[in-house]
Amino acid sequence: PAPLIGVIKAKLGILYEGCHHIDFHSAYMGALAETGEPFRMIVDYIYNKREREENEEKKNEWKAVLTNTFGYMQSKIAGYRWAHFSLEMIKRTREKLLDLSERLRESGRIPLFFNTDGIWYAGEIYHGEGEGQKAGEWEHNHENAKIYFKSPGCYAFEENGVFKPVCKGRYKFDSIKSRDQWTWEDFFKLDEYNTIEFAFVPGKGKLGRIVQA
Repeated sequence: PAPLIGVIKAKLGILYEGCHHIDFHSAYMGALAETGEPFRMIVDYIYNKREREENEEKKNEWKAVLTNTFGYMQSKIAGYRWAHFSLEMIKRTREKLLDLSERLRESGRIPLFFNTDGIWYAGEIYHGEGEGQKAGEWEHNHENAKIYFKSPGCYAFEENGVFKPVCKGRYKFDSIKSRDQWTWEDFFKLDEYNTIEFAFVPGKGKLGRIVQA
């Protein structure tokens, strides 16, 4: 099954206010610990090392282990021999997201959008089962934000006056203005530019080609 990315109840081209985002901590590795109990001890060890590490470079190294293990297990480098674990990580993460979105809906909130390991929703801030600080548990990392969905792979939100675009792939506009300096005005002009689509070509590496935004 594919990871959950895209709209639930959100309508494209509409600005929503009073929205919140629930994020699962190290979702895939947390799911691995839940579906393969022997992994729990090592997953918690790595996750806690990342959380407690004060050196930013080492912190990123621990995060890379948490992030990249999923891909490694199903890679050619690993001989695909642990791909069934990657499958279970996706399936378990999907189950948790679908369950949480249903609980949001039943409690009167409006689940808007899935983004792999999190959910955007509208309504009062929700608290419930599975909330916590451990790997595989969830918490709010954005609250009371304005959000606009341009497409399943491109949206932007503003929280406490800070604007952030979330757009998959690269845009030609990235070469004109750094993404961390974009504004709402820049975001709404993206359709005037082309995107750059990247593909990995065996023997040639990462190649880009221009596609329409």
